[in-house]
Amino acid sequence: MKIFEKIQWERATLFIVGLAFLAFALIKINGGDLATASGSALIGLLCLAFSNLARFKKFKGLGFEAELWEEKQQEAADLIDLFKTYTDEIVMGSVMSGRLGGNGSDWSSRWKLFNSLTGRKPVAGVTFDFSDLRKRVEDVFLFDMSAKFGEAIRTPLNEGRQAAAKIIHEEFGGAISDVDAYTARVKQNDVPTWFDNPFEISKTDNLARRMLELAEQSSAALQTHFGVTVTFDTDKMARLRRIAQIADNRPVTVTDELIEWADMR
Repeated sequence: MKIFEKIQWERATLFIVGLAFLAFALIKINGGDLATASGSALIGLLCLAFSNLARFKKFKGLGFEAELWEEKQQEAADLIDLFKTYTDEIVMGSVMSGRLGGNGSDWSSRWKLFNSLTGRKPVAGVTFDFSDLRKRVEDVFLFDMSAKFGEAIRTPLNEGRQAAAKIIHEEFGGAISDVDAYTARVKQNDVPTWFDNPFEISKTDNLARRMLELAEQSSAALQTHFGVTVTFDTDKMARLRRIAQIADNRPVTVTDELIEWADMR
């Protein structure tokens, strides 16, 4: 009985220590200290993992051979879920940090944290599927690359709409006698220049491609209805096309160049 109580106490201690390290890691992430956060998170996750070792009949070494008691299937599943949950929270905490006015961190640090945490496995021989987490990190990565070119689309389209509005004013003058015709012309000029929620679009669609389509369709409408030519920055549109192609061929191969694009202010 004393041995059993000792084992239970040791497990509880490891679990508490693991939670403490993870809490410390989250604090460091909010402060932008990704290097310290990464090390603390790893220690915390491993403490949580090894707090479950008392549930094994036997184990051998750090890359251990283990034999579980009767509940082995459920216990292993619980351990995997726990590891994945904390990894998810730490990584996404880093990715989303600084978006509401904080200092945040650069994408190089974010990807290093992701690779460091998802590359460690607390149970030898167990496959951990982080594809969903990878997809969500890539969503934000691609959003940061794409959304920076929003003004390159909005500004030329707004200028095009202003030119069209001037044409409408010249057509109808100050006193509008044909309200229906005037309303129809105004509606023709009501072309979209941006999206209501581009971040949500980036989660389910190719934001860069949607931006290119918006630019093409809205500028074509202004040209067709008013003869207004909208000119976009050639280099920026070429960059958007490259990002769209990258988003079409996931998973993204992260390079220094792409990190620079995502970090670009």
